[in-house]
Amino acid sequence: MCNGTNINNELLKFAVDGITPKVIEHPSSIRELSELLLHCNQENTGMIPFGGKTRIHIGNTPLNYSVAVNLEKLPKYINHEPGDMTVVASSNVIVRELSEQLKIYDQKLPFEVEQSSYATIGGSVASDAEGRPQSSNGGIRDWIIGMENLTNTGQITKSGGRVVKNVQGYDLHKLHIGGFGSLGVIKDCAFKLQPIAEQTESIITTFDDFDTVSSLYMQIFNFHFVPESMVLSNKTSDENTIRLSLRLCGRKVGVERQKKEILNLFGENHLIEPHIISNDDQINYWDTLPTQKSELKIKISTTPLNIVPTIKFVKSVADSKSVKMRYLSDFAFGNIMIDFFDCNNESAISIIDEINSQINNLLQALVIQKCDTTLKNHFDVFFLEDSNKPVMLRIKNQYDPNRIFNAGRFAGRL
Repeated sequence: MCNGTNINNELLKFAVDGITPKVIEHPSSIRELSELLLHCNQENTGMIPFGGKTRIHIGNTPLNYSVAVNLEKLPKYINHEPGDMTVVASSNVIVRELSEQLKIYDQKLPFEVEQSSYATIGGSVASDAEGRPQSSNGGIRDWIIGMENLTNTGQITKSGGRVVKNVQGYDLHKLHIGGFGSLGVIKDCAFKLQPIAEQTESIITTFDDFDTVSSLYMQIFNFHFVPESMVLSNKTSDENTIRLSLRLCGRKVGVERQKKEILNLFGENHLIEPHIISNDDQINYWDTLPTQKSELKIKISTTPLNIVPTIKFVKSVADSKSVKMRYLSDFAFGNIMIDFFDCNNESAISIIDEINSQINNLLQALVIQKCDTTLKNHFDVFFLEDSNKPVMLRIKNQYDPNRIFNAGRFAGRL
């Protein structure tokens, strides 16, 4: 094993759901990391890898957690091929650092993540982090063309390729996207890139009722173009005011045409004069748009048609418990992030039970992203359906039979 740290104050920094590791390992090379994984596997010692720790709170309570593996000291590298519009980045590269390097060549990652100044590539991929351009670009998994991972025995596996025209083999790396580190440790990822748009503009308007929103966003959704981002949200200070945020990107003439069509649509519906943001002011707006810190945070996946009915249903449930909520929905992609405030555990359990009852009706999937530790004893935060458990169990047994990777934290408490 590497030279580990077992000073109590340091151990507390790597506590997960109140469980503190016995030691923190800081591998400085891939060889050291491989040897550490092999040792953990041989000793049936549970470990959790750490990057920027921006999403470490997502997951069930660990069942076997003795070793925290801090990946910060591993070699960092970025191999950018501007001509091919691809990049390979080690898992411990900070997302913002990678974005800044790509910007030199007028290129960008096709996805965004919250807290990008701290979030790492590996953690963002492992947790399939949400971002604003999903309306037009989809999720992170849609832009990964290759990956290298370390197995439970410390071996390096490769899947996919490093250039778009040379992707070979099975997409086994897709198992690690959104797998929350339950099948191995991500070494690096290869991404397809996008050019930075010539012009970007954002349009923000507000509504007082959901019926107007439903009609309007379906008309926008059916335009011959798709805005890069389409986000529906509210504010805790004014729960009933609905805010629609649109981001348009492309060549200048195209963006101007799109903006004109949208403003004409708003005028036909007699809406309040929208607020238009240009240039660097947009960065501040979209960076501050993500949901606020709260006691309870959930992610709902549904269809675009069910976005508004789902938000109305959840709001009625929250109102019945006198609980405030803030939502943020990428309504063309089907994600809804909801924060609940002034919510005790009894109310939280009741709210989650009612929302969970709508799975396979209004909802397609539900994940509790943040909650009190006691609630994790009450729920599997991923709400894995019984019919899917045998498949998940077989995959886990194949990749991690000794349960060393994030044991108990993933769906089905695997």
